[in-house]
This record gives sequence, structure tokens and C-alpha cells, in this order.
Amino acid sequence: MQKYHPSIDVYAEHFDGSEEMRNKYWILHETKWNAQLGINEGDLFYLTSVRGNIEIRVGDWIIVKNENLPVEVMSDWEFKYNYEQSPITNNDTHRKISS
Repeated sequence: MQKYHPSIDVYAEHFDGSEEMRNKYWILHETKWNAQLGINEGDLFYLTSVRGNIEIRVGDWIIVKNENLPVEVMSDWEFKYNYEQSPITNNDTHRKISS
């Protein structure tokens, strides 16, 4: 058995729940309402994908392998454990990451 690691850099963006990011990544926003108690229990977010909707929370990371296709969502802890930041060039619009 041989050990392998990804040979490409990825781009990542820290999800903040803003309308700008929701529009950029086609993220659905839903408010969870508890009718019995008459209270808002919080906001739910779903990143739309060809593989189905992926639940995303404020503070999670959106991993992008090219400029237009989000491919993965990771928690803050998981992201910091698996990736380190690479130098950013002037052309980069996302945070460039090396694994």
C-alpha cells in the first residue's frame, strides 16, 4: 500500500451567513420556527449541489477546486486540521489553501 496526498491547491472561503455569500454559492436560507412554542429556533443553511443539498453552518468552510464549483463543506476545526494557507497572488479571489 502506498500513501497519497492531493497534488492540487484548493480555494476556501469562511461562510459568514451573509446574503452576499448565499447568493455567490447558491445557498438556501431557512428559518426554523417552533409553532408550539412560538419561537424562532435559528437559521438553517443548505449549499445546493448536483449531489443534493449540503447543510452548512456559519463558521464552516466552503472548499472550491476551481472558480465556480464548490465541492465540499468542512467545519472550522476539520479545515484547520487538514489545510494550511498558501501565499495569495493578486488574481486570487478566495483564500488559497494547500493540503
